Formats: sequence, structure tokens, C-alpha cells
Amino acid sequence: MKKQSEESLINFINMSTWDKKELESQDEDRFLNFIVESYKNDDKDLTYYEIKDFIENHLGKEIKDSQAEQINILSTLYLRGIKILDKYTEL
Repeated sequence: MKKQSEESLINFINMSTWDKKELESQDEDRFLNFIVESYKNDDKDLTYYEIKDFIENHLGKEIKDSQAEQINILSTLYLRGIKILDKYTEL
């Protein structure tokens, strides 16, 4: 992951309630910013495990099961967002 994408994901992790079932609107905006930043930096193929490992490394601890479920949801949102941006740029 490129530095700009990492910084955007760190901003999301540090400033959000990402591990809750429902993201607050500001948190969702931060995650969407991460998706756009990743797209701009050609980080278009991050996997669930890469995102999870990055978050664990940043937090310095293992992810709980409930948090892993949320990362799964976020990684799916990430992949859908990348796909939408790919389609949009084709227009």
C-alpha cells in the first residue's frame, strides 16, 4: 500500500468508530476518502487480510472477532468502491 493510501486508512482508524456495526456519517466519509485515495494511488486490489493486518499492525494488537466482521464489511465496501470508480473512469 502506498503512503498516501496508508495515511488515509490511518485517519479512518484513528478518528472513527469503525469497529461498531453502524458507521457514523463522518466515519463513512473517511472510509470513502480511503477508497478514493487508494484508487488514485493504484492500490486497487487490497484484500481483507491486507486491510486487517494493516489495522492490527497500526493498533498494535490482534483484532477481535466482532472487529473482524466489520473489517470484512469494510473490505467489501472497498472492493465495490474500487469497481465503481473503475466503471466511472471508463465513461
